[in-house]
Amino acid sequence: MGLAETFTVQMLILFIISLICCGTGFSKINYFRSLGYGLSTIAMEVAVIVMFKKYLSITQLVSCILLIIYGARILKRFLAREKKKKDSKSDIKKSGKVSFLNKLIAWLCFSVLYLCQISPVVLRVQGFKAVIDKLNMYFVPKNTAFSIIGVIAMAVGLALLICKDLKKLKISNINVIGEIAFWIGLYMIGFNKKIGLVPICIMIIGFLFMLYRVLVLNRRKK
Repeated sequence: MGLAETFTVQMLILFIISLICCGTGFSKINYFRSLGYGLSTIAMEVAVIVMFKKYLSITQLVSCILLIIYGARILKRFLAREKKKKDSKSDIKKSGKVSFLNKLIAWLCFSVLYLCQISPVVLRVQGFKAVIDKLNMYFVPKNTAFSIIGVIAMAVGLALLICKDLKKLKISNINVIGEIAFWIGLYMIGFNKKIGLVPICIMIIGFLFMLYRVLVLNRRKK
């Protein structure tokens, strides 16, 4: 069986990658939501490109690249914050109170949720791959109008987030608008009425986590 033969194997590979990247949170609990998030997003998308390189349509490839840029943005913001501040004694003390069990639970949960969040790319590519393998032939998947609109939404959302980082725009809640536009665009690309119940549930979990992260977790950090 090849590296990307079944949906289960593909998701397992990406989950292991997410686990490895999110493992940084064991050194400091908030790294699960920052360093681990950026690293896992980049690493999983690179893995998707490698595993499905001959099955990717242009919109799918672009969506992977946009996700890699998104992850790099997360890392850049994380490194900038770390450079500006040194860990205070109170921060270290607070981190020390987090039990290993709690860190273990957070590690597993965030790893799963990050995988669910980027799942639309995998599920869409898997749909094309199944068709190609069934016909026993090679061809470049066509881009649908829905997926093209999705890529545009992702690009616009990412542009808004970068403008926010560079302080080029002073629109209220621009980060929320950018995040939601970016991820809705991704889910538009992943939309496929022929996918099964399990993939749909995975996408729903990822989408709900995205909303919770954008509307609740990000505001708590402020």
